[in-house]
Amino acid sequence: MNKKKIIIILFLILSLSFVLTGCSAIGELKTETIVGNYLESEDGPESVVKQSLNQLFAKYSSEGRLNDYEWTQNINLKDLEIMEPVADQGTGILTAGRIRLIFDYTINGDPQNSDLKPINKGGTLTYEIDSLTYDNKKEELVSMTETPNEVSDANSESPVISGIKTENSKDDGNGFSLTANLDTKNVAETVGIISLGKRYFSGSTDRVLDITNNQLSLVTQVTLAETDFASIMVINYDELTSTDSGQTGLAAALIAVP
Repeated sequence: MNKKKIIIILFLILSLSFVLTGCSAIGELKTETIVGNYLESEDGPESVVKQSLNQLFAKYSSEGRLNDYEWTQNINLKDLEIMEPVADQGTGILTAGRIRLIFDYTINGDPQNSDLKPINKGGTLTYEIDSLTYDNKKEELVSMTETPNEVSDANSESPVISGIKTENSKDDGNGFSLTANLDTKNVAETVGIISLGKRYFSGSTDRVLDITNNQLSLVTQVTLAETDFASIMVINYDELTSTDSGQTGLAAALIAVP
């Protein structure tokens, strides 16, 4: 084999390697874009987390639980990282791993009497998703594993949510139920909400969401067929309104309900 043929063969091998590598990279990029767009869509966790914080303050302010202040709150997705994307293999089923969602939020309270000081606090909520499988053809979540599935302010005074267990009976009509451990220093001053898109359940007079004895529980006949994610948020009112601490008293969790 002459030198010219050897050069041509080497060129073809390198070209094929480049094409295959490029196709793989394009596939991963496409998958990352699709999954990223889903996570930031109206059906994704960004939407339900934002709605959860707004619903929490709107609900309890309307009941007079938080009416010593006029509250404004804001939460935004600061960063979305997909560290282990997997390309579509032609089935339309996309799987991505090690996903991190980082939210920055602020809570401001304008006192309604002169004895109180203004509240201007903020924090970060970071959700870690171990793996997520998404059906791009049906445009719906297949499964999700959170590691961990609860987050709180980086301090020991805010509530901590743990041991979440859920059951979503879409077919037998028994509805949705949830139980979790809730470690909070003052249950009487802790309020919470579970948001399912635009719908929410709270610990108000109907006691649909019950916060007692370091437990958080929800039992409802409603099934969650219309949403992929649920968000739990609880806040300790004493901690939030304390001017001696910069802590917000907020804890949250993200649940997949495929």
